[in-house]
Amino acid sequence: MPDLILVPTDRERERIANAISTHDSRWRCCTIGFGVIAAGVAAAAELSRHRPSRVILAGIAGLYRDRAGGVFRLGDAACFDSVWIDGIGVGQGDAFIDAVAMGWNWFSEDRSTTSLTLAPIAQPAESINASRPDLPRPALLTVCSASANERESSWRRDRFPQVLGEDMESFAVAFACRAAGVPLTVVRGFSNWVGDRNHGHWKIDQALDRVAETIAPLVTSP
Repeated sequence: MPDLILVPTDRERERIANAISTHDSRWRCCTIGFGVIAAGVAAAAELSRHRPSRVILAGIAGLYRDRAGGVFRLGDAACFDSVWIDGIGVGQGDAFIDAVAMGWNWFSEDRSTTSLTLAPIAQPAESINASRPDLPRPALLTVCSASANERESSWRRDRFPQVLGEDMESFAVAFACRAAGVPLTVVRGFSNWVGDRNHGHWKIDQALDRVAETIAPLVTSP
């Protein structure tokens, strides 16, 4: 059975697949859809269909401006240690209260959590990011609705001081992989600053090319 490279959209998948050798029968590159619901359901279906021993989730993400610290730039890619989820609870904005914080375990009494640890595969993080050995492996925040402006970005930064970037799929895929007992590596390219909705400022292709460079050693390793 092939291992999986899961990618949210066709545009992302085509750019990444064209840049790496995905003809190896050991790997299958699949589009799983945009957002937490589509990505979670599709990831679970692909895991059941192919029963892989390892999974890579690849694509773009937003970068929190004051978290870059001069280390990460737009167009860089990162491999993440953990992924967090925002939006499961009650209320909106400043009134929001996380379900787990209220004692409402949304999955089971002993397994509900707002974060999941991601397992690197095949190589340690320093070799995964060999082209930029100074890059750490940070945390990523998954949201149902991306930050629309700097105010929303700042609100999330205050609530999740440990996260570097924002996406809309990783926690759902990580949850599906945990349920299947399959290690997941998440590699995201930073296409934009979180809260900047002007696509003229984004660096999508550059970010995807960096993702392809980052995962190529994983895909080509024995």
